[in-house]
Amino acid sequence: MNTILLPLLFLALPALGPLVAPTPTVDKGEIKTGLPLLHEFEMTHSDERGIVAITAVSTACGCSKWEVAPKVLKPGEIAKLSVVITTLTQAEGPAIWKSTVKYTLTPDTGEASTHEIELAVTAKIIREITVEPPLISVSSSGDTTRAHTITMTDRRGSSALAISKAVCTEPKIKLDIRPGKVIGTNTVQDVAVTIPGDLPTGSHDDVITLTTNDPACPELKIPLKIAKRAAGDVSVSPESPTVRFTKGQAEASTLVQLRAGGKPVSIAKVDCKQDGVTLKFSEGSGIVATVRVVVNLAKAGSSGQADVTLQLAEPAGTVIIVPVSWYVP
Repeated sequence: MNTILLPLLFLALPALGPLVAPTPTVDKGEIKTGLPLLHEFEMTHSDERGIVAITAVSTACGCSKWEVAPKVLKPGEIAKLSVVITTLTQAEGPAIWKSTVKYTLTPDTGEASTHEIELAVTAKIIREITVEPPLISVSSSGDTTRAHTITMTDRRGSSALAISKAVCTEPKIKLDIRPGKVIGTNTVQDVAVTIPGDLPTGSHDDVITLTTNDPACPELKIPLKIAKRAAGDVSVSPESPTVRFTKGQAEASTLVQLRAGGKPVSIAKVDCKQDGVTLKFSEGSGIVATVRVVVNLAKAGSSGQADVTLQLAEPAGTVIIVPVSWYVP
């Protein structure tokens, strides 16, 4: 039976494209949380003719950023793809981050063809320094001030890690460094984050940087995503939902509720572009409308952020963007 099936399976495989990576998967070994994980892939246009145009670079995990240049290659030319992975958001143990590079080959004559190549970084994560939450998502309306707390924990025992400076790319965000304390063998320190109510409406993508006294881990970066809405009739609870996983849990969810001050509210459409995030919403009109956000860890990655867009039928024409975050403590 196998001698018949194997040739058939071989014939069913797609033809390899001209973009070749000498090392499509790289193992970075043991990585301690704190500093970002960096790597650069090389991809060569291995065909003798035609133009390769890279059209997209996609990844399942919001904790990594992939950038490629150049995007148009002649035969023999090399494109470099750099990856930056936020280690603070990773669960302990083996980890893999994958990316799919999609591209077209336009030959000198004939029709163009589409191809893709998959690249991956693997590592074993050791959680010595952690920050919780490792990322902050905030949704608010009107002039309400929001307060959050970032907690840094150093589990190395003999270390005296301390935060000496805290800054945000949004100057209106106030950061207050609290005194550190020792709990058992751990050093713990908090930073109070105050988000003012006078931020302009719209989406804000910022980064909080904590400077430490440790040369081995001089900076800790925490992504901050703010969706600011104008004051209106519809309230969202929780305004900034977080899906928390326990060890070994493959899927988790959270419930978002919408209210319109006692008036009818109903959802016409929901949408999220993130792989591994699915949405289920209540049908019909009522005093409360609900959306359940379900995150699949294998598809969405061990941590990340995504925008959930809610288009309401009542009140008509209302569109609400809710930032959702998830991570494994």
